[in-house]
Amino acid sequence: GIPAMTVYVRQSRYTKPQIDATGVFTVSVPFNKEIDKELFKTFGRMSGRDINKADHVTMVDANVNGVPGFKEAPLTIECKLIYKQDQVLKDLPEFAFDRYYSKGNDVGDYHTAYIGQIVDAYIIEDDE
Repeated sequence: GIPAMTVYVRQSRYTKPQIDATGVFTVSVPFNKEIDKELFKTFGRMSGRDINKADHVTMVDANVNGVPGFKEAPLTIECKLIYKQDQVLKDLPEFAFDRYYSKGNDVGDYHTAYIGQIVDAYIIEDDE
C-alpha cells in the first residue's frame, strides 16, 4: 500500500472547496500546548472566509504539494487527494448522529472524508 491519511471536513467549511478544487491538502500538527490555545482560537473558531489565517502564523512553503505549513504547528504532512466520500447518513451510528449532527448549528452540516496519499512529511525547524 501507499502511505495515506484521512481527514474529515464539514460541508460548510471554507477548506472543502479548496481541497475539491486543488486535489491537495496539508495537515499541520502543533507541539507546544501554550501555542495550541491561541491556534485553536484562530483556526478552530474563525473561518478563512472572514480572516486571513496566514496573518496569524509563520507560513512555510510546501516541499511538494504547494499547500504551505506553518512554524507554530511544525509537524507537516503534505497530501495528494486519492479519494473522497460524503458521509452516508444511514450508516452513522445513532449516538454520533445525535451528538454531532442533530442539534444547534451543525444540523445538516455533514462531513466529507478525504483520503490523501502522503507525498511528504517533515518537522519545520525553528530557526530561533
